Amino acid sequence: MSSFSKIWVENARPRDIWFSVGVHPSIAETYAEHTLLSLHIALSLIECIDVDLGCVVERLVFGSEAGDKAEDIARLAELLADIIIAKEYARLGYDVKGFLRERTLEVLEILEEYGENKKLVKKVDKILKE
Repeated sequence: MSSFSKIWVENARPRDIWFSVGVHPSIAETYAEHTLLSLHIALSLIECIDVDLGCVVERLVFGSEAGDKAEDIARLAELLADIIIAKEYARLGYDVKGFLRERTLEVLEILEEYGENKKLVKKVDKILKE
């Protein structure tokens, strides 16, 4: 099996994190879906902060070391993606309150370091309210 095939198979699997809140594997978000949503969010966030897009993408896709700002933006994007998907599962009746609380607190913790960047804070706030 080629390296690409291995990556494809691995990323087509449902994310284990959703099993912990009772989401059935047949409707659980996959690693590929999570990565795509995280990348989409990261593209939106980098409009607000001077950071190397390539480093953010490498961190999100390959888990590479990214440097402080790029690491923070990648982590914010992942957390916001988790929150968006968790809200969908909440609409379906899954109890994700604790999960949402944990992720939101982590978002706020990261944002504390960027509080002077009103544009970034406003963008994250908008995403959280969707």
